[in-house]
Amino acid sequence: HPDTISGNAAISACSAKRQWTLALQLLLEMRFCRAEPNLISHTGAARAFETEGQWELVMRLMGKLDEAGLTLDAMAYTAATNALQSQERWELVVKLLHEMRRRLVEVDRFNFNA
Repeated sequence: HPDTISGNAAISACSAKRQWTLALQLLLEMRFCRAEPNLISHTGAARAFETEGQWELVMRLMGKLDEAGLTLDAMAYTAATNALQSQERWELVVKLLHEMRRRLVEVDRFNFNA
């Protein structure tokens, strides 16, 4: 059974190879195998979704992270804004940038490039 660290590494590899469906499968399997996905797991999956324009999945994932009480970091927001930007979902990009500001997440040049 994969533990969280090996699961994160596998999800990161999927992200690098633009394999968003495999990243999603690994994320779900981690829960099934009782390896608790963390912010790194979810951000890696979000980056995999981002590369293929799967903005709906990124937004759903962001919501689940928030529901779980995990503090979203700049990397998670960057993955989300990039996915939204690639599909020209500008109103949602602006919404996320406002949310980042409200939550005191540091906005960096990657977010503003979106």
